[in-house]
Amino acid sequence: MSPGLYSPGPARRAPRCGRQAGASALRYISGSYPVSSPVLVLTHPLFLQHQPGRGHPESPLRLSRTLEYLEKNRLPTLEFRAPRLARPEEIARVHDPELLEEFGGLAGTHVAIDVDTFASPSTHDAALAAAGASIEAVEAVLGGTHRTAFALVRPP
Repeated sequence: MSPGLYSPGPARRAPRCGRQAGASALRYISGSYPVSSPVLVLTHPLFLQHQPGRGHPESPLRLSRTLEYLEKNRLPTLEFRAPRLARPEEIARVHDPELLEEFGGLAGTHVAIDVDTFASPSTHDAALAAAGASIEAVEAVLGGTHRTAFALVRPP
């Protein structure tokens, strides 16, 4: 299969129990499509330093392979930029102050937060940069400097 884009297929009802699902909800579009406006890609090497533990599915390898692919197949319209860190007041809009205080205490440590969530010494800063990238992507599109922006981040 050659590289291409995925797009949503036509809207369909979900199959009822006992019926076959039929064609995929995604259809493959082959070929290349010209992109005339720059696509802002916000990413940072700090995202690769978040280490959730060996064998965890949220691996730095997912991001490094994506970055390698984008570098090898570089589109001239991709504009890479390092994001800013999200400010405490921005994070406080969506998270309780107690959670922020607890999370801040994890900076620089390697700890299991629960059975599936792990923090490494760089997780705190990587998370603030990931949130900052998401905020910056929205600001770029809403502010009109870019029609398209993508926050290529981790941790999620």
